[in-house]
Amino acid sequence: MSVIVPVTTGAFVGSFELADGKKRDVPFTGVMRQPPSTDLSGLIGDGNFQLPSLLVAPNNEVLSGEVGFEK
Repeated sequence: MSVIVPVTTGAFVGSFELADGKKRDVPFTGVMRQPPSTDLSGLIGDGNFQLPSLLVAPNNEVLSGEVGFEK
């Protein structure tokens, strides 16, 4: 996995490798946040990824998921 987080914006980009029959890099994006002290969730960053289907066909769906950073 690789992640780049510019300090000036807090917006992050990165990718992780998925090996589920075919190795592929899955890109993700999101934003880091500074939660208030009353927020006990521990979540300090949230984003998403979109994963194309392994099969090549015009009607294959794109799967999506969440990426999160916790302290």
